This record gives sequence, C-alpha cells and structure tokens, in this order.
Amino acid sequence: MQPGDLLLVRGTSALSLAIMNATGGTFSHVGIVVCSMAPDFPQDGIVIEALDRVRTRPFHLSTAEANYWEIWTNTTLTMLHRWTIVSTACDYSAATYGYINIAQQGIDAILNNNWATEHLPQF
Repeated sequence: MQPGDLLLVRGTSALSLAIMNATGGTFSHVGIVVCSMAPDFPQDGIVIEALDRVRTRPFHLSTAEANYWEIWTNTTLTMLHRWTIVSTACDYSAATYGYINIAQQGIDAILNNNWATEHLPQF
C-alpha cells in the first residue's frame, strides 16, 4: 500500500447496494491511500474518503463494514505523482459531500443525458 493507491470497497449498507445497482459497478466506494503505517503495521494506513464529509481515517476502519475490498495501484506513478494525488485529495478534507450533485447525476442517468449537470446550479 502506497500513497496515491486507490481503495475500492464493496459496502453492505442499503446505500452501497443502491450505488452498485445504479452504476452497474462492482464497488460502492473509493478512497485514496494517504500513507501506509509503520513497518510494524504494514496492513494498515490512512485513507481519505468522501463519507458524509471528506475525511481521513485508518484503513482498517474504511474496510470494517465491507464484504470485499481491493487496493489498486498504478505502477507507472512516480512518488511525485503519488504525492500530488494525495495533496490534491487533502485539499478537499472536511468538505461536505455533494448530495445535490449526486442527485443531478442520478437524474441524468434516468434521463440518459447530461441536462441536469449542464443546466442546474452546481454546488
């Protein structure tokens, strides 16, 4: 697990199942690995993710309610690329989750177009 890796999670909540049904995807949630922990705990790290707000938390808490998860890594990224990803993600820390934007995207998915995201105010 390295900074900038993606944590893909298959959650078990009703919201997670709705997300997977709506998107046709295998995963309901994605986080970005900020850092791995000390060598004594190589299986743990810190992840930034959008929940009710964008927040950081230990990897083991991010996967605690999942019935499946994977770490995806891009082996072509340099450490500069990885830290740029982490730094950009951290710029969103404590930001509220964009439920209105999700609703607009849901409308677009139902109508099979981009009208809502192109014409309604973006928050």
